[in-house]
Amino acid sequence: MRIWTCFAEAASPGPRVPRRPAPGRGLARAGLAVGVLAVGVLAGGGVRAAELEIAHCRFPEAPVVPDGADASESEMGQAGAEVREYVSGVQSSLECLSAAETAMGDEITEEQQAQVVAIYNQGVDQMNAVAQRYNEQVRAFKER
Repeated sequence: MRIWTCFAEAASPGPRVPRRPAPGRGLARAGLAVGVLAVGVLAGGGVRAAELEIAHCRFPEAPVVPDGADASESEMGQAGAEVREYVSGVQSSLECLSAAETAMGDEITEEQQAQVVAIYNQGVDQMNAVAQRYNEQVRAFKER
């Protein structure tokens, strides 16, 4: 059963990726998608190069985590691989968002920065939730 411990540890993103504090007085809209920010940047004028960078910072779709109480060993193994790939993809998207925000430089407005932070934090929360859900199902698999 040692393999499942490895999957559980690998599925966890390691040290939690920190959420970013909101700039200014708080977040304008917490549930924004990356594409919406690109439109916001376009509507705000300027920063056209950063707009293109943000359009590529899409988060991967979360994998389906099987019920550990009913899943086969191969299903759990496949889920572990999918979770690790998902976590890696989200981390790449977070790096992309940070790079895009940096590329905007001084031209970024407070609202745009709040949108970047909201998207970033949403990605961190989703990544941690998927890893936690998988780890819970690994424990359920081991307990049967």
